Amino acid sequence: MLLMTTDIILRKMNFNDLEFIHRIRNHENTRVFLRNTSNISLEETQDWFHREKPSWFIIENQGLPVGYIRTSQDTGESICIGCDIDMDKRGMGFANAAYLKIIEELYKKDYIVIWLEVFRNNNIAMNLYKKLGFVEINSSIKDGRQRVTMVHVRNKND
Repeated sequence: MLLMTTDIILRKMNFNDLEFIHRIRNHENTRVFLRNTSNISLEETQDWFHREKPSWFIIENQGLPVGYIRTSQDTGESICIGCDIDMDKRGMGFANAAYLKIIEELYKKDYIVIWLEVFRNNNIAMNLYKKLGFVEINSSIKDGRQRVTMVHVRNKND
């Protein structure tokens, strides 16, 4: 089954979503691909939310949350994006559909550069990003882990 962007909605994250985000973020299969691989308490997550006021999005399918889109380093023309999907929803096309939707919305808002970082050993994510039109522009090794910076190359038909 191919999941379409019309099968999901992206809505702004709010305080009530933090337990959901916290659960996904702290799962060992998510943490292994994050810069900060430590477990973070729910209280720390709530403090972060109040302090940073992030502009993240919850990915919903049939009214239920399945993951979230992270945004950072937003200049109004350039933005870094990322995505985490609930463990029992992975491999169903939700990340692909969510990325397609957020990329389309960001270009409609006149963003010029949409980029992300990924660890080289995250093969599933690397393959998805290449399929979505991201290309590698830089890589570096920090703490023994190779981090790749990728930028989205807009399709001429967009």
